[in-house]
Amino acid sequence: MSQSRTILRRLRRLVWLLANIGACVQFAGGTVGFLKRAARTLAAGQWRHLVAWMVMAVSYVSRADSKRYQRWLARTAPAQPPDGQVSAVLASVGVPAGQLAAFLALVSAQRKPWLDVVVVVEREQRRQVEAHFGATGQKACIVDSDGNAARDMLGGLRRSVAASEGGVRYIALLAPGCIPGDMPLAATGSTLLYGDEDEIDHRGERSRPLFKPAFSPDLLLHRDYMSSCLVLTADLARSVAEQTEPAVADLHSLALVLTEAAEYVKHVGTFTVHRLVEPSARGSVRGRPSKTSTKAEIPGHLARHLRGCYGEGAVAHETRDGWTCSFGSRDSGAGKVSIIIPTRDRIDLLETCIEGIHATNQGSFECIIIDNGSVAPETKRWLAAARARFPALKVVEAPEPFNWSRLNNQGMRHAEGDVFVFLNNDTEAACEGWIDRLADVALRPDVGAVGGLLLYPNGLIQHAGVVTGFGGCADHIYVGTHPDAGEHMFVPPTVPRNVSAVTGACLAVARSTVDAIGGFDEGFRVVGSDVEFCVRAMRAGRRNVYLPDVRLVHHESQSRTKRDPETDIERLRALVAQGPSDPYFNPKLSMVSLYPSYPV
Repeated sequence: MSQSRTILRRLRRLVWLLANIGACVQFAGGTVGFLKRAARTLAAGQWRHLVAWMVMAVSYVSRADSKRYQRWLARTAPAQPPDGQVSAVLASVGVPAGQLAAFLALVSAQRKPWLDVVVVVEREQRRQVEAHFGATGQKACIVDSDGNAARDMLGGLRRSVAASEGGVRYIALLAPGCIPGDMPLAATGSTLLYGDEDEIDHRGERSRPLFKPAFSPDLLLHRDYMSSCLVLTADLARSVAEQTEPAVADLHSLALVLTEAAEYVKHVGTFTVHRLVEPSARGSVRGRPSKTSTKAEIPGHLARHLRGCYGEGAVAHETRDGWTCSFGSRDSGAGKVSIIIPTRDRIDLLETCIEGIHATNQGSFECIIIDNGSVAPETKRWLAAARARFPALKVVEAPEPFNWSRLNNQGMRHAEGDVFVFLNNDTEAACEGWIDRLADVALRPDVGAVGGLLLYPNGLIQHAGVVTGFGGCADHIYVGTHPDAGEHMFVPPTVPRNVSAVTGACLAVARSTVDAIGGFDEGFRVVGSDVEFCVRAMRAGRRNVYLPDVRLVHHESQSRTKRDPETDIERLRALVAQGPSDPYFNPKLSMVSLYPSYPV
């Protein structure tokens, strides 16, 4: 029966792909491009990769199609109610006068026996809000805003705690203009919860879902992905209500403060909140200003949060579009970096790689080239000249059958650095200071492996983090898409975040981490060892980090065969099958499409 279901599912997927073949052709840049990719992938014996690519292509081309979301919602099972009463603090502050009636009607449409509401209003809104709830008979506590959303939320929380008398199990704080959704809550102790979100218009039509990962501290440092709806257990709410410091002035800071106060932070796998959008905003990306129209401001509490979590050297730096965080790991000059590069001939690739490293980085680093049996005379001549030109360059002879794991382990034994950066010889630097950036994060005691954004020569994404579980194995997310494309329903590839794994084509790790968990598993000969190492680090309690401001061009697999050994793939499948599922990828998204989208 199970085998019959699998066959039926694959047939349905095939029919769906054939019906959407035009999207695949469009994504490939034309019929010729599509046929070349199909032929190349099938010739390498990677038919699963072709299916995943086709699903991704269809998902990417149709990513802004609201009808797909409506169909997906229709197939989604209703959420369970929470295991106790919820007091939701809402805010009509900032809702345009012409939208206020729609906002209130949508709030009343979400009336549930387990839901109490506190509504924060502007003074000029109070009469209309009171009249609405009086006419509908819905009980609501109406309070005036003091002009600051974060303080309004905390004020509403204190009011809910004072009025609950033990009957309320959860207090939900919703950002202005947000409407409560489903809340299948089940938590105890001091726990902070958050869920997915989407947009809703005055007719109640939902669109633009945002599926979120499990709690990702590095994501929260750089983007407020939680404060649309923050749910506190009663224990956490009482603890926060009793605090007088720190004062917060923005919602991102509020999210940071609450994660500090909570013992646990958990993601709820349903849409806990809907953002009301004006009809004129439905054509913009997620109903918010484009990134070129306004520059994001550094949250007021971020500096204090960074110092408290990562030490006095941790700071936020303004950038063109917002900010980035550094952790002071190398400010004292400590933390020498050893860059380890296995190679075999292909001096055209290696020369570009080495030249790029030295042209884009300063500071203390060494390059260790693992020569895996080069035979070309020009390679020998170039290596000899390079040792004379670059004093911090070593060449380690390793004339043996190719084994990525063993070669890199051998490189570590010859390395002097406190941080190892494992680099493919077919990579090319595309930004300044990326070695320092990788090392700064890798030296954090809570971090396992660190990777960057790798681009194909045409500027499209080759690596923006690895998701474990794709096709029962593991694969790169956002492959073949433009890094600055919009309308994503998951975390954009331009934002730092925690991931289950990063590619070994550019992977940084502290020596102390290797000492704690060991090196690469030499049972993986060509592929899979990077993922296994990252999963091992995660199971040891460390977080892996993806940094999109570290950018390299990757001329993928130019120096070896493109056919991956089946033994490596099977070992990787066995590893992934042990679980758990990837916490940094939303379980409601497709595990076939490399572009985050609904399941086919």
